[in-house]
Amino acid sequence: MKKVNLKANSGFTMTDLIIALLIFSIFTGLIGTLMYSSVKVNVQTKMAGAAANYAIQILEDIDKMSYEGVTNGMEDYYRTKLLLPTGFDLLIEVSNYNDGTDKEDLIKIVQLTISYKIANSSEKLRIEKLKVKEL
Repeated sequence: MKKVNLKANSGFTMTDLIIALLIFSIFTGLIGTLMYSSVKVNVQTKMAGAAANYAIQILEDIDKMSYEGVTNGMEDYYRTKLLLPTGFDLLIEVSNYNDGTDKEDLIKIVQLTISYKIANSSEKLRIEKLKVKEL
């Protein structure tokens, strides 16, 4: 009687395929995680750079304004002037340097806060500047 070989000696077994798919899925998961992290860091960097750019433009414009023109409530003016995207929120707080004293007010403190959201986290850029009255 002739012996029939049902198992071929060439090709892959099911175990070989399962191990190969397992290794492939692990590497795919690692590469996907690295890609996601790099995209997230890239977006965070772009948003932080845009917020810093807006802050610089606002503070340079405040430097050009008269002392009396620097007041609270300038947020809407800068939102329309700079065309701030919807993801950014702006807060400008102006206070006198010598509040609570008898000294003449020649200096104002301008606190600029730009906040923005990335994914589910909120970031803030806060800058404080002094505006001096020119005599």
